[in-house]
Amino acid sequence: MNTISNLHKMTNGDQIYASLECNGKTIFNVSQCNFNSLDDVMRYVMMHAGMFGGLGRVKVRNASQGWSTAVTVASPRRSLLAC
Repeated sequence: MNTISNLHKMTNGDQIYASLECNGKTIFNVSQCNFNSLDDVMRYVMMHAGMFGGLGRVKVRNASQGWSTAVTVASPRRSLLAC
């Protein structure tokens, strides 16, 4: 993820909105201002998102600096319910 992180700078006070979608359904949302990098956001989302299997998309928006990005993620985890 270092290449992505180098393109999108953020500071600790930036307002960050992030969501994880799987099969068109949003399964996790967060709005915080204590992230230092895109890698921090990705770790936080994946840690708190819960169980999902397959491909998902993490959308991140930095409202303070005016940029957004989307990252495709894969999870080998399987949930009892398909996402």
